[in-house]
Amino acid sequence: MNARIRKPIFPNFAHLVFALWTTQHRLIDAFQCVGQHCPMDERIPLTDDMVALLNAEIDRTGSGLRRVLVARDDIPGGLTENIVGSWIDRRVKTLRRDYYEYVVRCYAEAPLFPTITPDIQSELRGHRDRTGVGPAVLLGGVTDIPEGLSIGTIESWLSGISTKATEVHLNFVLNRYRNWPSKDEFGRRQFPKEI
Repeated sequence: MNARIRKPIFPNFAHLVFALWTTQHRLIDAFQCVGQHCPMDERIPLTDDMVALLNAEIDRTGSGLRRVLVARDDIPGGLTENIVGSWIDRRVKTLRRDYYEYVVRCYAEAPLFPTITPDIQSELRGHRDRTGVGPAVLLGGVTDIPEGLSIGTIESWLSGISTKATEVHLNFVLNRYRNWPSKDEFGRRQFPKEI
């Protein structure tokens, strides 16, 4: 008997997993095109200018993709944060044109998130020292706090951990501090009349 022993295509499990992992993106793209007009020729080469534009938009808005897309309901099927990350990290050579155009449009429509500059940080610290009021007291008992603003957010601005803020959050905190009375002559903190 002259039985031929077949060599496995994948000598071990790791090779099989790697082969599946490297082809999964092509398979996912193919499955997402089913029922849609999505030929593979709509892929375009990723250029340095495209990556530079994305990075410039991220810097301009102060936002990552998650923050830009959070309130949108028109996200193309299959577009994920990881896909955009692969463009920025240059892990891919081509990308879908409709995805790229959508992301650029979202950034163009995104609100700006001001940077907490050293001047703003020192103003916040000056108000904290002048009033003796930290973030917990500043927000305590307030019912009209903007959504997403927290004690931790203000603490991260004061400590310099975070340098990004929404304009609404920053204006709210600065107005609260500016309207808060200074400590009295004995160093005791005072409270505004409306509290």
